[in-house]
Amino acid sequence: MDIKSRNNYMPYLLVTVLIYASVLAILVITDVVKNRELLKKDAYFQSQAFHHEIELDYNLIRYYHIDNKDYPLYTEQAKIGAERSEAWKVTYEGMERKKKDAYMEKIIEAKRLGKFDEAQYFQEGMNGEFAQIENEITELLATRTKDYLSYKNKEYSDVENSLTSRSRSFHYYIEDQKNSSVYRNMDIEPKDADVKQALYAIELPQTYVKNEILQRINTYFQKNSLKGYFIIPKEARGFSQIHADYMYFNSIRERLFKEIAMLVVNSLLIGGLFLYMKKNYAFRFLLENMPTNRLRQIPLDVRLLITAALCCILVNQFNTISFFKLPIRLSILTSWTILSVILMVLALFLIDGIRLCQCRDQFAKQWESSLYRRISVILTNRRVKKSMLYKAGFVFSVTVLLGVAIPFTIYGMEEQITGLVICGIVYGLLYAITILPFMIRRIRMLHRIMVAAEQIAEGDLSDSSIVERGKGNLAQLALHLNNMKKGFKASMEKEKKSERMKSELVTNVSHDLKTPLTSIINYVDLLKQKDLPPESIAKYIEVLDRKSQRLKVLIDDLFEASKMASGAVDLQVETVNVSALLNQALAEFSDKIESSVLTFRVHVEHAHIVAPLDGRKTWRVFENLISNALKYAMPHTRVHLSLSEDQDKVLFTIKNVSSYEIDFHVDGLLERFKRGDSSRHTEGSGLGLAIAKSIVELQGGQLMIEVDGDLFKATVIFDRNTSAA
Repeated sequence: MDIKSRNNYMPYLLVTVLIYASVLAILVITDVVKNRELLKKDAYFQSQAFHHEIELDYNLIRYYHIDNKDYPLYTEQAKIGAERSEAWKVTYEGMERKKKDAYMEKIIEAKRLGKFDEAQYFQEGMNGEFAQIENEITELLATRTKDYLSYKNKEYSDVENSLTSRSRSFHYYIEDQKNSSVYRNMDIEPKDADVKQALYAIELPQTYVKNEILQRINTYFQKNSLKGYFIIPKEARGFSQIHADYMYFNSIRERLFKEIAMLVVNSLLIGGLFLYMKKNYAFRFLLENMPTNRLRQIPLDVRLLITAALCCILVNQFNTISFFKLPIRLSILTSWTILSVILMVLALFLIDGIRLCQCRDQFAKQWESSLYRRISVILTNRRVKKSMLYKAGFVFSVTVLLGVAIPFTIYGMEEQITGLVICGIVYGLLYAITILPFMIRRIRMLHRIMVAAEQIAEGDLSDSSIVERGKGNLAQLALHLNNMKKGFKASMEKEKKSERMKSELVTNVSHDLKTPLTSIINYVDLLKQKDLPPESIAKYIEVLDRKSQRLKVLIDDLFEASKMASGAVDLQVETVNVSALLNQALAEFSDKIESSVLTFRVHVEHAHIVAPLDGRKTWRVFENLISNALKYAMPHTRVHLSLSEDQDKVLFTIKNVSSYEIDFHVDGLLERFKRGDSSRHTEGSGLGLAIAKSIVELQGGQLMIEVDGDLFKATVIFDRNTSAA
């Protein structure tokens, strides 16, 4: 007999039971899958928790028996270690040497100037102060030794106590085959019977072990000729973390088997209900009586948002809910009911969504009546455009409603009123995807206009134009400001360009030009002296020649950098073989490379890497970067050069370890007269990288500097599709 004719409420009852059973099945499956590793026999002894406990015991054994064997018999010097003692000594001697060097400089300077009384005064002061320093260093070493020994003794005592306390639940017997020593907390070597009766036992070393922690321990045993056992007894004397964790893992395993049995019974119930409802046309009855009209009164986009929110809630609850814990509480039944209701609502939305996808006319009608479309029409309506007051009033109203919705949503979360929470979340999402972007776009546009107006008023025309988006009044205002900015900028560009070289020359040349010039003047004065020996004259002339050449290089680099910065450079762009250009640059430096103590490693992807470049200027880039490496790379290290290409770009990198600590921002290396050697003892001008960067950028490329500690890396990228500036 048809179920509909008997009882119209029966299908609703059956589908409710079916959904409750389905939720229970999903909860069981989620819990079993999440804890599937615990279904294995002896799952605890394969877990990370157990292996961390083993590693802790191993570390204690190694520290106590091997690394610090016979520690109580060590002398104080042995406990400290020769290396640490030497390091302390070097540190304090360095302090003493610095002070001595300072005195010696004063003494030498005084003697050079003929002030022998002053030199004698400095010598006596140095002798007196150094006697005091030696006493202070002796006291410092004694205090440091005492503190370190106290720390070391306490550490050893703590390890010893820890090993003793853990011996109640962890036994070990280890033979050192190199010196026939035995490390143990067992009376005798364990027999096969002891191993079989233990809760867990492992003999090391083995040919292969799976666990990463055991692999490290096994490797140490193999390298150090150790052989022995780690044994966990069946019963511990007193509290044992290993035994407590073992019992906990077993309790979860038993619970999972019960859940699997429950899942089998539940699956049979679901299958039976499904077949019964299908046979008696219950599903047809439910589909025919589905509240489609009421569902479609909710806007389509709101239904999508509700579906997304419910899916998130469902997934989160299935992953976080602790359902299978005793005792059974009312909150568990409440959660089960909420999940069932959510699943039922999602099923209704899914069925209705499938029907809409099958009927495109209904889908289009639903979309036109969606909340998003309604708000879009309101915001773009011509009558609203006529007055910003309407827009402001609308935004104000919906924002006030948001302020009302927030406390109601919080109240619903506290009281677990799901409907109220969902309504609040949906309204918040709608506000976030419609009103909030609308407000943010206009506020951002207004902010840009205000900032641009302030910059123009202050005479700052360096920033980019305001982005003109939309067709409103703000977009028109942005367009007018951009045109004003371009007009001012064009009129000032020529004047700025002509003044640039002069200002940079005056600003930057003071120190680097003054130093060689001062040396030249001083040595000319020395040459004016009478009765100079010939060897002194030759020496002075050699210095004058070197300083003159240095001054010439500085001036040449200065004018080259100024020309690059002003753009007064004519580029002869042609298709250049960059591989050959790099090899030519290396060949030019071959003598310096061979005479240096650096090792150059060059990798060129292939011999025909080409790009539209100015060959002479690009050669100068390679020259400056290679010269930079020769000057500032740490001796006895490698310099790596690499040249490669892809479809649109040519990439050149050079890496070296710096001799000098780069303790300033990496962008400073690209500034003029900025040098890696802050003491300025090297022959660099501080212009090489700046010139290279200007050349690369004039050709449409990029030069980037990266520093990682003392590792210096310069990357040059030439774009094959970008024309030179």
